[in-house]
Amino acid sequence: MNIDILTRLYLALGIVAGGILLYFLMNKFLLIRTRSVKGTLPISVSGKVAVLYFTTPNCAPCKTIQRPLHYAR
Repeated sequence: MNIDILTRLYLALGIVAGGILLYFLMNKFLLIRTRSVKGTLPISVSGKVAVLYFTTPNCAPCKTIQRPLHYAR
């Protein structure tokens, strides 16, 4: 009976350790991929001011408060 409990404990610890390792490896991969894609914004022109607009289709405050910026050229 003790062998079964220890086997299950080691299996559970192995699954948890594998999940943690996978999390750190995926996080490292995403950081490397993000750092390699610098300056890909289409409005990244040096010397000009840029306004970034973040929204979602279902965000009520975004629809009412943050209206798109209209300006004359």
